[in-house]
Amino acid sequence: MANEPRANDPHAAFRRNSLLRLAGLIGEEVLSEHEKHRSDCAFCRDEWNELIREREAHSSDEQVPHIPPRMLVNWKEVGASVGVIEREALARHLDHCDQCCRELRFLGFEPKVEAPQEAERAIDLPELADDVQRWRARIGELARQVASLLVPTPLPVAVHRGVPRNEVDEQRMLGLAAYTNGEYETAAERLGDVVKARPEDAETALYFGSAVCLSGLPREASEIFRQVFESTDSEELEEESLWQLAQATAGLGDIDEARTVLHSVTVYDGENASRAREMLKRLETLPPA
Repeated sequence: MANEPRANDPHAAFRRNSLLRLAGLIGEEVLSEHEKHRSDCAFCRDEWNELIREREAHSSDEQVPHIPPRMLVNWKEVGASVGVIEREALARHLDHCDQCCRELRFLGFEPKVEAPQEAERAIDLPELADDVQRWRARIGELARQVASLLVPTPLPVAVHRGVPRNEVDEQRMLGLAAYTNGEYETAAERLGDVVKARPEDAETALYFGSAVCLSGLPREASEIFRQVFESTDSEELEEESLWQLAQATAGLGDIDEARTVLHSVTVYDGENASRAREMLKRLETLPPA
């Protein structure tokens, strides 16, 4: 396992500046310090020579643009400096790019993207701003493709013409009417009350989760869909809850989890199973970022 570079470590500083030097991003003073350390330290000199050999050996590789050097040398902070789609794209890039993996290990980092802890706020590093923006531009098309593949769509609602027998039935009818009219926040509020009163009503819970997701809250919706899947005895509702869960997880940028859920949908016999198989094929055709 790679050892993370320590602050004020001259060898770590040499490795950081090595990548920046190759990208033409260091000034004369730092370049002079880099040359002096290379001359004085046999270990770092060998590492520098190996870095150059690796670069030259793979210079003809057909790769998409690499992760910018300033992002590599600040890798510990990168996970908290970008959003979920960018983290997914960085992870996809590392799956396909030996050079960026080698250079992260050269710097003492593991070649993986660490998501920030729940309590952490995004880190704002001025020196990373331009490179992060360029990276976002590179993966803009990927982000659009991922977002377009699994867009949450409304469920069909059967028309109910009966008279509500009680207040809960009335709330359900009003909630489904709001859902049909695209008033998803109102629908989520009313259907949520119904689910509280009737926790065993998996069908209403499915509409509730869909309304929550269509209101722009895929994380909360994901939990509802999981609860529906775990509580229902209906294969039809199981399949639909998994399909909705795949859309919600994709909305969170968790494409790996969305793939896992889609694979689970394919074991059923309904329409969503064939949709899931098609989505899996399309996800596999996405290029690495």
